[in-house]
Amino acid sequence: MNPDWDVTVAIILHGEPPNIRRTISSLNSQNYTLGQVKILCLDDGTSPDARAVLDELGVWTVDLPSGGSISTAKNKALELSSNEFVFFLDDHIYLEPGGLQAAMEEFVSQPRLAGVCGYYQSPKSTDWNTLRDIKRHSIYGKSTERRLITLDSFTTFSTGIGIVRKSVFKHLDFPEDTFPPDFGGEDVPALLTALNRGHCFAYVPGLTGWHEHNLGFMDFLRKIEIEVRGRFSVFFWASGAPGLVIPYLHGFLNFPLLFYITMLLAIICFGLGWTWFAAFPAVLLCVEANYALRCLSTPISYSLRHRILATTYVLLSDLLTPLCALQYAVSSYKRPYPRLGRKRAVALLLLILGWERSKLTLGWKTGRDNRPATVGAYPQPSPSDAEEVQ
Repeated sequence: MNPDWDVTVAIILHGEPPNIRRTISSLNSQNYTLGQVKILCLDDGTSPDARAVLDELGVWTVDLPSGGSISTAKNKALELSSNEFVFFLDDHIYLEPGGLQAAMEEFVSQPRLAGVCGYYQSPKSTDWNTLRDIKRHSIYGKSTERRLITLDSFTTFSTGIGIVRKSVFKHLDFPEDTFPPDFGGEDVPALLTALNRGHCFAYVPGLTGWHEHNLGFMDFLRKIEIEVRGRFSVFFWASGAPGLVIPYLHGFLNFPLLFYITMLLAIICFGLGWTWFAAFPAVLLCVEANYALRCLSTPISYSLRHRILATTYVLLSDLLTPLCALQYAVSSYKRPYPRLGRKRAVALLLLILGWERSKLTLGWKTGRDNRPATVGAYPQPSPSDAEEVQ
């Protein structure tokens, strides 16, 4: 074993994960041969039963401030880890054997990688999280084939099952003020900043986990609200990040502004007798639906019912985003930022228009339908960041 390949596994406890013992057991049975594994749990105080299990198992556990955000927990994990590699693992996920080995071997073969994330899905078809699994596997391109994550071939990097280099992320941090505890997306600023600096990430299906959250329908609807509102934390951050390329990604970094503008104009024109104008919002709605329809085709087998529901979910969640923005314009209810301001509003508008252009012109650099790139041609970090990657 080589200490350079030791891994700290960081598990953030929140809301009583029912099978934390199984999660820990799946880590202890990984048979990782490159180095040693150290488990670090960060407890926000909402999981007393799980904490009792961890104390019984003798797992290193650190208390977090009450009500702290996920960003706070992740920053603390990076601070406490004595290892270069920090493996963020959701407290509801348990790993398949050999996953850690497969992920770390990717770092061995491609030493310029800043991070590797893996594959996970819900074990029960009754779990409404299955629809989110389908979106990841189809639209986000994270299914059976490994792929690069770059600005030209962008997709999300999951810190629910992802390993990062501390030497890269200690200079980035996860924003603690911009992202409220109730919303996600706190890993996106660090990812986009790293990508803009020339770092590269990869998705490796060999790092496989099962996500036992077992969402019911009403919980899933609440999850959609969290997801939609959480985007605005990313939007707000992006509006204050001049000079960074923020690529379009359907189902996430998407704000169908043109559809709503043409819909409003169509209503006005319809009143004037110009019914032909209704064709414009109809075409833009077809564009949104065409992207969502990718949920019908995935290398992983799902029932037709689940694929249709996933298509509907992606379409509706994207269409809800501008409606949420209208609510924020007149009310601060659940708004994740105090105020936007004129300068940032203009920056955000330009960003959204860029995404709309990407959506409508697939040949544009950041709008290539996020087709996976093969692992091989890794871009080099900029000279100022080269020393960060050991």
